[in-house]
Amino acid sequence: MSLRLSHTTWDALDPYAIAEFWRQLLDWSITEADTYKPGSDECYLTSPHGYTVLFYRVPDAKTVKNRAHMDLAPEDSTRDEQVERALDLGATLVDDRREDLGWAVMADPEGNEFCVLEPREEYRGIGPVAAVVTDALDPPALARVWSQRTGLAVTRAEPEFASIRQEATFWLEFVKVTTPNAGTNRLRIADTP
Repeated sequence: MSLRLSHTTWDALDPYAIAEFWRQLLDWSITEADTYKPGSDECYLTSPHGYTVLFYRVPDAKTVKNRAHMDLAPEDSTRDEQVERALDLGATLVDDRREDLGWAVMADPEGNEFCVLEPREEYRGIGPVAAVVTDALDPPALARVWSQRTGLAVTRAEPEFASIRQEATFWLEFVKVTTPNAGTNRLRIADTP
């Protein structure tokens, strides 16, 4: 039986506050908004396509670079407008690569990295989250593992980069790194039957 990409779990010191930041940035909704309030140990954010992000309380703050992050590709605004919007909501600019690579590396209020990309045709029509990007020592091998788990085809496979995609949602991309994981993954992708 193949599985489907169902949600992302995100460790947070304050699940409600960080969910509220992402709700405003992505224009998604907090699931069961009457249940989850400030001080909750968890909070769910749901996309219009039904993909869920679970923010879950943990006692420790982020200390190392996340091994996974979201790439945002705005469709109803420019990349620079989205960068400014994120800054206005409390994000910080970590590495401005707009001039040479076309994106800005940012961090949410708890320090979790994300990128704001220039528009790309392959990301058009899927919403503000273009991809969940995961560091990998061997991107094609990790893409094959996720392909076997989900039944989704590997759409791109190169030594430095590989990806799969579930219809009507973001790309799952694997990017080459040379060092193994050094800490807890605060952002994890989950699948369900």
